Amino acid sequence: MLIDERDWPATEVERYETLYGLIDGLPGSGGLITTLSAELDAFSMVDLGMGSGHFLTSVVEEIVNVRQALYARRGAHPSRHRLKKTTVQHNIYGVDVMEPAVEIGKLRL
Repeated sequence: MLIDERDWPATEVERYETLYGLIDGLPGSGGLITTLSAELDAFSMVDLGMGSGHFLTSVVEEIVNVRQALYARRGAHPSRHRLKKTTVQHNIYGVDVMEPAVEIGKLRL
């Protein structure tokens, strides 16, 4: 997105070792933070064999961590619980042929 849509040089993007390093390097007042937040809001993850939900809980943690970093760049600090709830409700989906596994996954999330 940054290279194609924002015309950032690839060398500029590659200088950051992690996503969190990139987020820390962004200006807090720019529209790019808002754009990245909107992209994250539109992100969906589907686990077609969710079992007990372990993979999805890991995905939720990572998305919440990225959301917190983006909010922190804007000077906002919403509760971690609210971010987790939003992520579970809007970004992740799981299915399994074993109905009890789905129930366990729901409880974990």
